[in-house]
Amino acid sequence: MTIETDEQAIARLTIEPPVVHPESFTDFAAAKDVLHIAFFYMRINTNGAFVAERFFHRGTAGQPISPETNPDIPGSLGWYARDMAGYGRIDEPDRDGRYEHLGYGLSGFQFPRRYSYIVFYMDDVHWPYLEDPSGMPIVPFHAEKNGKQYAKHDFAFTKPSKFKIAMTSGGRVTEREALVMINCMRKANGDPFGQDDREEYCFDLVMRVRYAGSTDGLTVIIDPTGENLGPPIP
Repeated sequence: MTIETDEQAIARLTIEPPVVHPESFTDFAAAKDVLHIAFFYMRINTNGAFVAERFFHRGTAGQPISPETNPDIPGSLGWYARDMAGYGRIDEPDRDGRYEHLGYGLSGFQFPRRYSYIVFYMDDVHWPYLEDPSGMPIVPFHAEKNGKQYAKHDFAFTKPSKFKIAMTSGGRVTEREALVMINCMRKANGDPFGQDDREEYCFDLVMRVRYAGSTDGLTVIIDPTGENLGPPIP
């Protein structure tokens, strides 16, 4: 964790621009009729432990999920994201199973083999994502980390975007941030995944925890690793 201003954090983390798909997630969603959502629920427990759980909404053919992030629009990305955020808060024995549980943690998971919204949600009002001057959240992808090689190209995921989710805690309504991309299910040359294709990714989610009354804060980097397997399932 590094104490710095937003400007210092941006300068340190964007020496090389992040490599991402040229399309926005809204353009891609409209073209592909995206049906599914992989939701990564994160929080810090009162004992300081970091918690991460993965959930999946399996959509229905012929009913694409609108990329609209307004949670008051039924069936939209925003509507499902708010519902999935609340679902992540429920103790596991009390869940009703409306979303599939894909496991715990942010290391070595497999992305669903479908065109899917990928949402990373931090259930804490004090943990916003760092964004560049254009308002785009900074999500650096790595070609290598700790001696291991990873895929890094501009076809794997759409440009990231972020939106706010209003949640109730302690009787008060406050907003938390969610970051979203779409898994484009394409390999490094831009072609769709083939039967035996697989690629592993390592990327950073850059959070900024602000000091009270200051523009300085802690830069906290969460570094998920995940794997795509082909081909996409209809």
